[in-house]
Amino acid sequence: MSNSSLFHNLAIVQFKKENKKMNIKCTKKLLDMLKIKNINNQNTINQNDDIENWHCNLIDFDKIYAVLLTHDKTLFSFYLFGFEKNDFQDFEEILKHNIFK
Repeated sequence: MSNSSLFHNLAIVQFKKENKKMNIKCTKKLLDMLKIKNINNQNTINQNDDIENWHCNLIDFDKIYAVLLTHDKTLFSFYLFGFEKNDFQDFEEILKHNIFK
């Protein structure tokens, strides 16, 4: 699968904690798991602050899920894994807890 088809239907989800922010471009697979229906593609990425911009994908390992986050500029990637389907109801809090420590 090419990157252009994988990231065809992206939405930008912004997570903020205090003065820290992440712009996360989610794949359709992750958006479906998060139950985000109204995709607002009108949001623009802040080109001047590259540290905020990430891509995010969902990987399924037989009903156990992992989330792959990749930084847009450096391609630094990491996984958050061990999620079950119900965990995605609090996905924003999980990201805040694991990333913005």
